[in-house]
Amino acid sequence: MPQHITVVDYDPEWPRQFQAEAARIRAMLGDNCTAIYHIGSTAVPGLAAKPILDIMPVVEDLEAVDRAARAFEAMGYKYLGEFGIPGRRYLRKGGDERTHQLHIFARTDRANITRHLAVRDYLRAHRESREEYARLKRALARQFPYDIDGYCLGKEAFVQALEQAALEESINFKEGSAMRRADREVTDRNQLEEILKACHAVHIGAQDGEGMFVVPMNYGFHLEGDRLTLYVHSAQEGRKVAAFRAGGTVAFEMDGRHALRTSDTACGHSYTYQSIMGSGAIQELTGREEKRAALGRIMEHMTGRGGWDMPDASLDRTAVFAIQADRWTGKRNQAG
Repeated sequence: MPQHITVVDYDPEWPRQFQAEAARIRAMLGDNCTAIYHIGSTAVPGLAAKPILDIMPVVEDLEAVDRAARAFEAMGYKYLGEFGIPGRRYLRKGGDERTHQLHIFARTDRANITRHLAVRDYLRAHRESREEYARLKRALARQFPYDIDGYCLGKEAFVQALEQAALEESINFKEGSAMRRADREVTDRNQLEEILKACHAVHIGAQDGEGMFVVPMNYGFHLEGDRLTLYVHSAQEGRKVAAFRAGGTVAFEMDGRHALRTSDTACGHSYTYQSIMGSGAIQELTGREEKRAALGRIMEHMTGRGGWDMPDASLDRTAVFAIQADRWTGKRNQAG
């Protein structure tokens, strides 16, 4: 029986379903998995979609994924290899009434990873494109209810134009993110760690169906070489945690050691500070031990000591998230 194509209103349960499935996939892949992203239409709040979760795990070794094919099959997935895209591992489950699709890429495959994330983030940010895409998908679902090829061909031109616009916006953002005052940039790892230790709160910028917002949060961190991971925690409910659970990219900024430098003239005044800013993928940590470790880093950063007792009941009622920074910079103004 051919796949039945239905397009439904956005379901706020999709992010939770993604988190649950991502936790199972992460547990199965182990240390080979470096990130898992919610992509596709179900990752865009407010966008009508086929009720199929598209999930993009990123791994260190694709051959290790191939060796895990039977483990995926035990989870209900059909393992289809590259399936038309070199460097990908494609899996799906649900049979004719498909429920999940996995698109697995190596961490070094920045082109494919960036392409998927750029389209998702563009649709999150551009309401008109989101609504136009929803109208097109609904019309095609009515026209081709059991013809997936016809459905895909009908939206091919729109998706290609959408991808081009998303990539151009992503590239322009990256090119415009170079530091204007290079003389204030901090690149020494020890100095960057000093700033991370000295700041007390991180401001996180995120986006949901209502728009963009910024929230200050306590944090902990782990710095290994130039790989920075931030840890934050929250109650289990609310706008902030719902947006974080949707996954994707967030922006972050922290600053401290502020001081006004005075002068006899207005233009001669200056302000000293140090800061770190960047962006990265945010994911919820669901296992008790990984939550306990992350909360331990938060407590150690905020209090200066470790060894805190964290009962399982406390862990279960706390949402914990990790932000893996994909680009970040430090800055220090010490001008007199």
